[in-house]
This record gives sequence, structure tokens and C-alpha cells, in this order.
Amino acid sequence: MVELNPAQVAAWLRSQAAKYTAMAEQLERDFGGLGNMPPNAPLSPVALLSPAPSVDRVKRMMGSRKMRQADIAADLGLPPSVLSDVLTEENGFVRGDRGWIWVQQEDGGEATD
Repeated sequence: MVELNPAQVAAWLRSQAAKYTAMAEQLERDFGGLGNMPPNAPLSPVALLSPAPSVDRVKRMMGSRKMRQADIAADLGLPPSVLSDVLTEENGFVRGDRGWIWVQQEDGGEATD
């Protein structure tokens, strides 16, 4: 095990800070400044890079089950914020009490548990 002196630790911390500062500046350039980021922009790099799944993919995965957004995201391997624009009434999803979401059935019925 190598023992580092305080000057070496400080130098390493500065190098890490420089790396993260460069990444933050790149994000600001990409979005034209943090003031121009979308209002519900995800803050994690994974969420920024994760494309929203297709409506059909989510419907096939859910089937006739009722699920919560976090569980749907976990099953798809995505952050929950990616699903906000997909899980809408216009796309055939119904939001019920306590966060339950299900696919609207053709006959107007509800999903089963």
C-alpha cells in the first residue's frame, strides 16, 4: 500500500475536479447553458443518454398488469424519468390512485392485478 502525502492527495483531487468541470462545461455547451435545459431534464448522465422506449414496447411488457412508473422503468432497465412522455393518456395509459398505471383495454375495462 502506498502512502500519499497531503500535497499528492490535493493534486489528485484537483485533477478529478478538472475532469468533472470539463464534463459540466460540455453539458452547458450542448444545452446552451443550464438556463436553457428542459424543465424536467434528468440530472444523471444515464438518464440523459437513455432513449425513451416505444409505446408498443411498454404496452407489451406491461400486458394487462397494473404497475407503478418506477417498477416499469426497472423492468425496462431505464431511469423512471425517461418514461414520463410515454406513459400518457394519449398513448393509451391510465393513471389511477396511488401511482398505479395500466394500459387502457380496447373494451374500456381495467387491467387485472
